[in-house]
This record gives sequence, C-alpha cells and structure tokens, in this order.
Amino acid sequence: AGSEELASAVSPEMQKHLESCVDNHGKMIPCLMHPGQSYIECIDGCKAIQKCPDENSQRECRQLFDDNEDERNSCEEEVKWCISYREQIILPESDGAITVNNAKIVNTSENNYHSQRGYIPWTQHCIDSSGLPTQTPGQNSVPGPDNLHNCYHSDGSNPVQRNLSGPYAYCGIDSDDDGTATPIICNTTFIGGFVSYNYDPRYRPWYTKTKEMQEPNWSEPYVFFQNDQMGISYSHPIYKTDEDDGRKVFVGVLALDLTLTGIASFLIKNYDEAENIVAIIEEAEPNYLIASSTGTTGVKKVLKDDHS
Repeated sequence: AGSEELASAVSPEMQKHLESCVDNHGKMIPCLMHPGQSYIECIDGCKAIQKCPDENSQRECRQLFDDNEDERNSCEEEVKWCISYREQIILPESDGAITVNNAKIVNTSENNYHSQRGYIPWTQHCIDSSGLPTQTPGQNSVPGPDNLHNCYHSDGSNPVQRNLSGPYAYCGIDSDDDGTATPIICNTTFIGGFVSYNYDPRYRPWYTKTKEMQEPNWSEPYVFFQNDQMGISYSHPIYKTDEDDGRKVFVGVLALDLTLTGIASFLIKNYDEAENIVAIIEEAEPNYLIASSTGTTGVKKVLKDDHS
C-alpha cells in the first residue's frame, strides 16, 4: 500500500497529519512507519480497561477484607485501572523477515502484519522569548548557526517556512447548537516546526516504569530522545475518574526532564588542568558515562554496522 492508498483509508483530519512530516532539510515527506518499528494497537478501541500492574491494584479486596466493609472500601479506592493496548511491530511485505531484539520475525498471514502504517508526528519547534513557537526571522530564542536568532531546519541552512492549516485531528471539536460536531481549524500547529519525529511516550522507560509502579518516581540516567543527552526524569501518574462507575483510570504521565550537563561543567571547571581524567560512570548497567573532565559526551550516534 502506498501513502495515497493509506491516506484514503483514514479520516480527512487524520490524513492531514499523514502529510505533515519534514526531513532535516525541510522537505515534506509522508509520515510513514518502516519495518521493525513499533506501534500501539488499542484493544476494543482503547475502551477496554484492566487493573494496573502495581501491587495495590492487583489485590483482591473482596477476598482480603470480606468481613470488614471499611477496609474493603479503602482497598478498592487504591485500585487503578489501565487502558488495554498491545505493542505491535511493522513487518515487511509478505514472506519478508526482520530481526527485532535479536529475534527473527517472519511475516506470515498469522502475524496480522502491517507493511504500511502512518503516524501523527511529534514536532519540535523554534521558540521565542515568551516560550511560543515562532519562525519569524530574528525571534528564535536560540542564536542558530548564523547567530541571528533565525529558525532553521536541522540542516542549519534551510529556513523554516511552514504554513499548514486546517482541521487537524486532536485540535479539538466545536459542537453546534443542533449537536453537529465540527473540527476546529488549526492555523499555527506547525509554525516553527523544524523537525518531525515518530515518537510515542508509551515505549519510553520513564513512562513504562510509572505505569507499572502507579506512583511518582525518579528514573535512572538514560538517553533523552530529542537531543541524545544524558538525563533523568521525575514522573507523576495522571488519572481521570470514569463517569459511569467511578473507577480511577490511568491516562498518562506528567514528566519533568533534567539534563546532567551541570555535572560535566563542574568537572571541566575543577579538573581541566589535572594530570588524570576524572569521570563519573553509572554504577548500574549499562554503566553510562554521566560526565567527564574532558567534556566527552556519553552518547554518540553510529551506524548499525559499525562495531568499533
């Protein structure tokens, strides 16, 4: 299936997202996933819920406190419910095969494969001094390659000039007096958007850990998705109350990211002229390099076939 065929199978509001991605040079490209990439597939339209995996939610309150109504009610108030979904893998065309986590997956009719699938991109924007997206020359809060505070695509040479407009999905819905639902027009959704990502937080370690624990927590050091920097995250679960049965439903995570660049700055300042190199390495596996007195970063992009 090509992007045209795929677009014809979705609503106009979703189709507009399919056509909203850009490459590093600002060229419009279809938002299509590739074999080996993961995606979330809802169970029963993401309407089905199940008890969350944390210890409190997994308790059988009626069995534990059958003779004590107060304790049983208190136990049930601590139960959280999670939306049911499963992770799927984009497989190649029929009779093809890919390797995921060192396991070979062969595409067959039983795999319910999807060789072509679109996604709604996560867009990174240039930001002005007020924290609002901008592509107006001279208003970018970051100096940029020309030091003139202009907004460029990731190649550093092509200026961002994005003017997409229309009823994009997730912009919202207006309801008329007669109950007719009309998608809201988004005129500034992609203003200043200099790069597009296929990003789903439900795969990220800070999200999966918070879903499993169902309580606020600090992450271990890890590599940030958007800038390949080392950092840690503080995460807090978000809930809504089901209007029909009053259940406490987990709907997402509020997270705060902290980079570890201050540690590197401290080492460089205090040990720059030392005879030995000073480094801080994570004690637990995979033993990330957190910082060093040489300023060397702990992350480097390499080709998959580069084993050096």
